[in-house]
Amino acid sequence: MKIKVTTRHEGSLKDLTPNQIHELEMHSFINVLNVINLQLQILADEEPARSQLEGAITRTKELSGKAIEGQQEVFFPENIQQYQKEIRTCITSLKSAAKDDTDYLETLQKAADLFEEIFTVMDLRSDELYQRFTHPGRWLFYPVEQFKTEFNAFLYTIEKNSRGRFRILRNIALQEESDYLLNFEVDSELDGQIGMPLLFKDVVRDLISNARKYTPPGGHIYIGLYQRKDRLRFMVKDTGIGIPSEELHRVLEHGYRASNAEHIRTMGGGFGLTKALYVVRQLKGEMWIESETGQDVKTEQESTAGQGTTAGQGTTTGRGTTITIDIPLPDDILDS
Repeated sequence: MKIKVTTRHEGSLKDLTPNQIHELEMHSFINVLNVINLQLQILADEEPARSQLEGAITRTKELSGKAIEGQQEVFFPENIQQYQKEIRTCITSLKSAAKDDTDYLETLQKAADLFEEIFTVMDLRSDELYQRFTHPGRWLFYPVEQFKTEFNAFLYTIEKNSRGRFRILRNIALQEESDYLLNFEVDSELDGQIGMPLLFKDVVRDLISNARKYTPPGGHIYIGLYQRKDRLRFMVKDTGIGIPSEELHRVLEHGYRASNAEHIRTMGGGFGLTKALYVVRQLKGEMWIESETGQDVKTEQESTAGQGTTAGQGTTTGRGTTITIDIPLPDDILDS
């Protein structure tokens, strides 16, 4: 089944509280903080690490609260560095206390390396947040190859955070049972440039992450961006668990997770699609969600979506979901 998201679905946006809107806008930071909290909790399983890391864990939870309250200034680059320094100091102290415990020292070094990778992501998000704060709604343009390099680094971080549970590969000849096969294409009609507001860049990352989360290892993920002269098209298609047709309209509600996904542990809050709709509507764009239950049912939304743009071939529950987003370039860019 395929639906074109219309005003019928926007009740989920009208009912959002101020804090829920902050959650949507600060979603990328909340996710990073959730990852940091998980890594701290893993290290704090035993004394003396538990007492040593207690302050950093508390501080991480406090920052998550400030994100939900919309205190953006707390996450500007100069402010977030002190938080990172606190965690680095904790790890250094644990290393000093470990002395000759080789195995534990190795564990701490791996944790330190992982935190540095997470902090690199955090620094990028912090810089983006500052740009969003100082220039709200501004479109930024990137060379296609630079954009792909940045997102490949993002995918590498997802793989690294799995601690060896899976790999993300491009070559099917290398794929093993636990690996994801990913196809990632970016093309442009604008002299090799691709443009978007930074908050939409967040949406692209979120939907790619969701495709990975809800696709069992061994699955395929297809990602595409195409920059036309007047519009940007983004698609992500996976071979994951799909969305039951009777719940397809509800997955746009803040905090709602499809019944077949409730058993999957995630770092998010169940509002990735709400955020996507929120941002797409701000940008005067259109959005389609496609997932089938095995019945080839034509809908009014399908015929509407077929007028000019489509969301790709149909899928069935257990065989994946396709999200398509189409947003226009603003008039001031088109006129320049």
